[in-house]
Amino acid sequence: MQREKKRSSISLRDFKPVEDIEILLKALAPHAIPISACKGQRFSYLSNGRPMCYLIETGSVTIHRASDGRILSTADAPFLLGTSNYIIPLDPVYISANESMKIGVISIDDLSSRLEVDNLWKAFSMMLLFTASNYLHHNLNMVRPTSYDNVRIYILELNKEPDEIKSKTNLARYIQDRTLLSRSHIMKIISELRKGGYIDVHRGMLLSVTSLPKEF
Repeated sequence: MQREKKRSSISLRDFKPVEDIEILLKALAPHAIPISACKGQRFSYLSNGRPMCYLIETGSVTIHRASDGRILSTADAPFLLGTSNYIIPLDPVYISANESMKIGVISIDDLSSRLEVDNLWKAFSMMLLFTASNYLHHNLNMVRPTSYDNVRIYILELNKEPDEIKSKTNLARYIQDRTLLSRSHIMKIISELRKGGYIDVHRGMLLSVTSLPKEF
């Protein structure tokens, strides 16, 4: 393996339209049903056949594929989830709370009414553009020819998370939950990267990334 020059990477979080999302949440909160969610509690995008949206004003949630529970991504506050069902109601994913938190629930129908009444289309469009960019980024990362490519991208993804999340997240489990790779294979790659000085891992937790080779 050959080292790459250390360079700062740009995260999609740097482009998150926080102000627009906060405008949406503030306008929608009075019309949403507040729920006290426990850590690990699941929420479907469909409730009795009705598409629902979730207002995440604090904390974070994990987004899972409904068919097998595979982790697709995480979403940190502030955020509005479920908007992918705005046109065609589907139930391909569910979310789980990463901590005890308050979540607001509002139906797509009520959301649509508030967008019209309160003229929230600009803020809504900015959030949708950000969401679409996340989907594109995720899809591009999934089209990778080798298992190392998958491990590499998720090491970099975890490294972009806040220290509070990194310190509580087992690196091998984080990768395994997001890929179809075996734990033993993931651990082998992590071990080699540690020996090469590319990453610093302590008790399974990722501390830092010096650099990661493009090829393994």
